Amino acid sequence: MSVTSEQSELTVLSESDYRIVEHVAREKLTKFQPSDSNDDTVLLLESFLDHLDGDGQLNLSQDIASCSNDDQLRQHARSLVDCVLLPMKAQGGKTPGPSMTISPRLGVEESLENLASMLDEPASRTGQACLKAKCLERDGNRCCISGFTDKKKSNDPNDIVVSTECAHIIPFSLGSWKNSREEQAIAKIWVSLNRCFPVLQSLGFTHETISDPQNAITMDSSFHIHFGTFDMALEAMPNQPNTYTAKSYIRLPYYIKPIITFTDNGTGTNLPRPELLWLHATIARILHLTGKGDQLDKILRDKESTRDLASDGSTDLSRILSATTLRTLSSQPIVGEGAQGTSGDKRIIPIRRQPVDKKKENVQ
Repeated sequence: MSVTSEQSELTVLSESDYRIVEHVAREKLTKFQPSDSNDDTVLLLESFLDHLDGDGQLNLSQDIASCSNDDQLRQHARSLVDCVLLPMKAQGGKTPGPSMTISPRLGVEESLENLASMLDEPASRTGQACLKAKCLERDGNRCCISGFTDKKKSNDPNDIVVSTECAHIIPFSLGSWKNSREEQAIAKIWVSLNRCFPVLQSLGFTHETISDPQNAITMDSSFHIHFGTFDMALEAMPNQPNTYTAKSYIRLPYYIKPIITFTDNGTGTNLPRPELLWLHATIARILHLTGKGDQLDKILRDKESTRDLASDGSTDLSRILSATTLRTLSSQPIVGEGAQGTSGDKRIIPIRRQPVDKKKENVQ
C-alpha cells in the first residue's frame, strides 16, 4: 500500500522555467528583513534550497515564491524545522507528538486526509530482531562503518569484536504510533517529508517499509548513536555504486573505514537504498550548516531532563513538540500564475520539473 494519493494531471516545467522559479525564490530571500539578530529564516531556507534536489528543490522554490510577505517566509522556515528537522532528530523509538497545526496558506487538509487514511497499522518493534539478524548476515556479521566483527559471530580470537545494532536510516519512530493523535502527527510529518523529498514517493517508501533492510545498516552501538543524531552520515562516492565515505561532524574516537562498500554477501537481501542515505546525509548537512542540530539537541535534552518522560521511560515528545507550535509545509505545489479561483484566490496547479537529459547536461 502506498501513502501517495492518486495524482492529477501535471503541468511540466522545463529546465529554464524551473530556473526562473528558483531565481524568483532566491531574489525574494535577498529582500527579506530579519526581525532581529537571531532571525535565521534566510539561512534556513537557503540551506534547504542549496541541498535539496530535483523536484524537492522545485517544491521549495515554489513555496518561497508564493510567500507574499516576510511573516510567511518565517512560517515556512519554522515549518521546515518543526516538521522535518526536529522529527528526524527525535529518533530511536521516540514517537513525535500530535500537537501540530497546519499552515493554512496553501491548503494541505485533503492530502493529510488521504495520507492518514492509508496509515493502517504502525510498525512494530517485535520484528526488529528479525531485521537485525537479516541485516547482520547481509553485512557479513560486521559493523559496516568500522569493519569490526559482531562479538556474537566471531570465531577468530584475533578478531576485533564489537556489539552491533541495526540502525534505521529513516528513523523507526516515523512508522510508529500508539493512538489516533500520534497517527495524525505522523501523517503530517510524512506530508512534509514527501514535499521536501519526493524521492520517497518515487521509491514507494512509507511507514510500512520503515523496517525493510533497504532502510537499515549494521553498526557498532556507538556509531548507531551518532548516525541517529546526524553527527555522522554516509556520503556517496561518485560513479561507484553502493560505495560511501563516512562524514563526521564531530570528532569521533573510533576507527572508521576510509571506504564503505555495501554488498549482500550472497544473501539476496536488499542493500541500503542510496536515495535514503542521500536524504539522511542532506538532513545532516543542513542541521550542521544552520546550527539547528545543536539547538534541537538542547531542546530534547532540556525536555528529557525535566518532565517529559513517559511512564515507560521513553521521551514524551507530545510536550516537546507542542512547545514549538508546529506547522507543516503544503503537499500542494505553487499556485499557477494568473489562475484565479471563484473567490479571487489563486488556484493551486500541480507542477513538476521536466526531466533533464543528463547526456546533454554534461556536454560543454
